[in-house]
Amino acid sequence: MVGSQNMESFTEDIVDAKTNEQTELGGSVSNDSEQIQPSSLDSPFCKSFFSAIDELELETQVMIFPAGTDARYLRAGIPVLNFSPMNNTPVLPHDHDEYLNVDTFLRGIDIYQIILQKIST
Repeated sequence: MVGSQNMESFTEDIVDAKTNEQTELGGSVSNDSEQIQPSSLDSPFCKSFFSAIDELELETQVMIFPAGTDARYLRAGIPVLNFSPMNNTPVLPHDHDEYLNVDTFLRGIDIYQIILQKIST
């Protein structure tokens, strides 16, 4: 993307380049043009979420992950929170050997049930 170019315009440029049979594309990626603020941890949604995390005595890491699949919602001003209950598991998303232990998967279901109860009340 160039300067303050948005994703829709960028996508149109790529489609145009493909349509015009340009075979070489190049450039660099920078996210300096948009200064997106993270979702507030003081929101009722986040407070309910972290209440469930505390109740479950889980350790979490809070971080900004701009490449997440929901980043487009955050850019649109919609509060976003990602959570993956994958303890004791290597971080291998989309890798050729990505896996999740069955016990971790089943524990994750239990964790999500409690979180959903907390954030829905």
